[in-house]
Amino acid sequence: MSENADDALCVSSCRSLIKFIEPVRPTFVGEIFGGRWQWRYHASRDKEEKMRLPDFYFRLKTILARFGLYPARNERPGHKEDVPDGFSLFRNCRILVEDGRIHPYIQESIVTGYYEDKEIDIVLRNIVSTDRVLELGASLGVMSTVTCKTSLPQAYTAIEANKDLVEIIRRNHAENNVKCEIINAAASRMQGSSEFYVHSQCWASSLTPFANPLRVDTIPTFPLETLLEKTGANFLICDIEGGEYEVFEDGPDLSQIDKICLELHPNSMEKMTALYEYFLQQGFTCDKEPPQQPVQYVYFFQKPK
Repeated sequence: MSENADDALCVSSCRSLIKFIEPVRPTFVGEIFGGRWQWRYHASRDKEEKMRLPDFYFRLKTILARFGLYPARNERPGHKEDVPDGFSLFRNCRILVEDGRIHPYIQESIVTGYYEDKEIDIVLRNIVSTDRVLELGASLGVMSTVTCKTSLPQAYTAIEANKDLVEIIRRNHAENNVKCEIINAAASRMQGSSEFYVHSQCWASSLTPFANPLRVDTIPTFPLETLLEKTGANFLICDIEGGEYEVFEDGPDLSQIDKICLELHPNSMEKMTALYEYFLQQGFTCDKEPPQQPVQYVYFFQKPK
C-alpha cells in the first residue's frame, strides 16, 4: 500500500472510530489526551477553531495505534525488565514518559513510536559517523538520544531553552549511555540574554511574550554563526516552533553546513517561501516542493557532493 493510501485509510478509519464512540462515550478522546484534544476536535468540527492538519492527523494515528488499528512504529514492545518504571521503549532507546511536564499526547506518541517520526527518519537516513551535529530545539532529547545511540556521530550538541526539558534530556541521555553536549540557551539574532516565557505545553514556550506564562526565565542567547563556530557542526537540525524565521533572518553564513533537517512552522506564505528559497540560494538542494499553504512542513536540505 502506498504511503498516501495508507494515510487516507488511517484518517478514514479514525474518523469512523471517533464517530462511532462519541455518542456512547463522549469523554473517550478527552481521556486519551487529557481533555484538550476533545475540545479542539469539536472546535475544529464546528469551525470555531481550525486545527492544523498535521496536528489532527498526528493525533489520529496515535489513537489508532493505541488500540491496534494502526501499526505502531516501535520495532519491538520490549519486556518489562528491559525498561525502567516511567520509561518507554522507543526505537530501542529508553525514553522518559511518566513526568508531569510531558503532555499526555506526547507521551502517547512516544509509546506508539510516532514522536517526531519524519524528522528522525530523515536524520537517521542521512547521517554518517563523521558528522558533527547541532540541534536547535532539543525538546525531550529524543532526537539526540536515538541519533547518538544508533548512528554514533562524531559530535552532537543539543540546544534547549527550557530548563525543565534540559533535566529530561539529561535523564534520557543517562538512561541510554549517550554522550552529548547540552546547552541551556536559545538561538537568536543577537548574543546576550533574553526572557524565555514558559508555557504548560512545552512546545508553546517562547522568547515572545504571551499572557499568563508558568514562569519567565532569563537565558543566554547566541547567533547561529556563533554556535556553528563553537561546535564545528556540519549537520543542522532545527525545530524551534517558529523561531526559525528570526534565527535565519539576517542570512547567517552556512558555508560549513552541508545538511539541514528543518521543521518549518506555519507563518505567512511570503516568509515560508522566502526561508525555503534562502537555503536554495546558499547552495542546498531539496527533494520537496516549496510550501504551498501555511501548514507545518519537514524539509531536508543538502549540498551536492
